[in-house]
Amino acid sequence: MKKIYLVIISIILSMSLISCAKSIESSITEEIVEGITFEEVDISDYENDKLYQQISYPVVTIKGINISKSAIDDMNKKLKDAAEKFKNDNKDDVRIYMAEYYKDNGEDAEERFYLHQVEMNVLTNSDNYLSITSRTDENLLGPHGTYTIEGWNFDKKTGNKISIFDLVKNKDDLKNYILKWCEDHKEELTLDENYKDTIEEYFNGNKELSFCIDNEDVLVTFQVYDIAPYAVGPIEIKIDSSLLK
Repeated sequence: MKKIYLVIISIILSMSLISCAKSIESSITEEIVEGITFEEVDISDYENDKLYQQISYPVVTIKGINISKSAIDDMNKKLKDAAEKFKNDNKDDVRIYMAEYYKDNGEDAEERFYLHQVEMNVLTNSDNYLSITSRTDENLLGPHGTYTIEGWNFDKKTGNKISIFDLVKNKDDLKNYILKWCEDHKEELTLDENYKDTIEEYFNGNKELSFCIDNEDVLVTFQVYDIAPYAVGPIEIKIDSSLLK
């Protein structure tokens, strides 16, 4: 199936919007594709007409597709919890930072704010599987922001969310395949010295390995900073079909 990209676009707020937004606890915009609805909920952090944190998260609704409500509710809860945690964790720090910033720059200071934003993408909606990816961008006004890519994959026959281990014949074979792939690309990707230990954590239950289904392909993703420097970005590995059930 052709990839369908849904981009949740950043909203540049004018002063008129800022003045009225403080009376609105949250706002919602909606995108609909093939029975899958993404609603963007804005929980940005304002104080005295000042935007400190621009924060939004998606709410996913699925109709006409055999996906269990509990699986969708769990996905929505994780997306919401991540946004609220970002807001609460940074609420004090952003005010301290901005007070110092305006003190140093005075009238020359530009509008700044922390950012948490999520882009959703329906990657595959086949007879057997629904695969949705989310990209979460976060920026604390450092040299650059960071982002996380996560796959949300569902078996349309059972209606349940699935893990990568539901799709492969043997867990150890998958780990060895990934380790060999990384060893073969170690120099060009400048992999971290401890990348093998990090990969091991995804197979001993300490971390959940992110993946997605792109038509007939299964792609595993290691996040920014996970096993390589930031400049390399996320690392995507196509799993050989011989390993799949």
